[in-house]
Amino acid sequence: MHIYKSPFPDLGLPELSATEWVFQGLELAKNKTFLTDTTTGRAMTGAQAMDDIRALAGGFIAKGLQKGEMVAIMAPNLLEYFTVFHAVAYAGGVVTMVNPTYTADELRHQVEAVSARFVVTTPGLVELAAKGTRDTTVQDIVTIGGTVDGAISLESLMGTPLARQLPVDLVNDLVVVPFSSGTTGLPKGVMLTHRNLVANAVQWQSAKNMHQDDVTPSFLPFFHIFGLSLTFMVYPGSGASIHTMHRFDLETYLQLAQDTKAQRLWLVPPIAIALAQSPIVDTYDLSAIQSISSGAAPLSVEIGKAVAKRINCQFAQGYGMTEVAGASHVMPSDAPKEDSLGALVANSTCRIVDPDTKQDQSVDQSGEIWIKGPQVMKGYLNDPTETARLLSEDGWFQTGDIGSVDADGHLRIHDRLKEMIKVNGFPVAPAEVEAALANHPKVLDAAVVGVPHDESGEAPKAFIVPIKDHAPDLEELQDFLAERLARYKNIRFLDIVPSIPRSPSGKILRRVLRDNL
Repeated sequence: MHIYKSPFPDLGLPELSATEWVFQGLELAKNKTFLTDTTTGRAMTGAQAMDDIRALAGGFIAKGLQKGEMVAIMAPNLLEYFTVFHAVAYAGGVVTMVNPTYTADELRHQVEAVSARFVVTTPGLVELAAKGTRDTTVQDIVTIGGTVDGAISLESLMGTPLARQLPVDLVNDLVVVPFSSGTTGLPKGVMLTHRNLVANAVQWQSAKNMHQDDVTPSFLPFFHIFGLSLTFMVYPGSGASIHTMHRFDLETYLQLAQDTKAQRLWLVPPIAIALAQSPIVDTYDLSAIQSISSGAAPLSVEIGKAVAKRINCQFAQGYGMTEVAGASHVMPSDAPKEDSLGALVANSTCRIVDPDTKQDQSVDQSGEIWIKGPQVMKGYLNDPTETARLLSEDGWFQTGDIGSVDADGHLRIHDRLKEMIKVNGFPVAPAEVEAALANHPKVLDAAVVGVPHDESGEAPKAFIVPIKDHAPDLEELQDFLAERLARYKNIRFLDIVPSIPRSPSGKILRRVLRDNL
């Protein structure tokens, strides 16, 4: 067995719940604003947050929340989202985050999957929430910012403050069940414990040297693991400050980065592309930015270089997923490699395994990435079969991603295992073709999937969003790719589309493209 180890020294993991750990950071931010809702202008100090969390935790318990029961939150990036999340955790409950753009049917699927007791939402979504939770386990709908018939207000739910964390088993008790993005299938509930969240927050905090003077703007949605980890754990747990947005707008984001003198930015690939290409970037003073990190989906090295040069800072990609509570690989600031996704976080190990032979691969050989560490999920909710398939009894999680590790321990991703296109038996990585297509002067965005082909078994098909009205034809793109990729990797089919379907984190939803073939 060939095991890759983290270059970061092992860390002592705190014997604290998720909220207790965050409270340590909020004590550092007791008298300062640590969380600002830039859409409404409202803000919260560390002291206010701890008081509200304790009072709401007491209110949930008084309303009947039992240890281990589920509370679903379906809302935009509001201050109260933070309060509700940690109040439920402090009261021994479990949170599941619902995309606020979901339909009633999608909401129903999630609340039924977790047997939710409460749904917390906004007044404008109460009607949808009522429809989506009818005849389910949901007993109460709670509204943030107003009272609506058929629901109770969050303000009225505040109760006698809970003095201390309701006792939990840090290793085994769940704190949150986010749902995976479903890029290769239906979303699955990922069971994350208090230990999972705290471990990854400490790993991330240590690797990035987070401190209480840090400040950043963020558009990352709270219902996604990237936004949750950054906003609910890493920044408040470090006593640092974060300015959140309900939705992304480039000019607002740049203005916030300028006005707050942000030292770091946390992005997903579409925003990195905007930073590299939009002319308005040059109209803002971004000189305080020292580093930019991109995650959630692959990004071409060329774009990363363009961003770093334009803003005069370090640009790095990272690697992670919901099943590892956030990040498993981050870029060491003292030894960056612009063509890699960084190295394993502390207290973690990794294997690269041939998906067919199950043999471990050595340096620079590709295979499926397996990860082991205290941040790895407990399993998939109500799905022991899928859990047993991907999570071994001794703790190895099979990520489904194909990658390799170099001699310095840096990871490179080649593609999703399930998204590989087999052309005459040869694997073709859609991400590789997409990266090449992105360099064509008429291509704004691109996605590639495999389609059945009588001669080769499968063939690559491209979906292209053209720049303005200058759509390239198939022959033009084939000639362009022929100079950059092996012949069997070239596209055989082309569709011109108005947009590429993506998850909120920026991942291409290939399943949606295949379903519409």
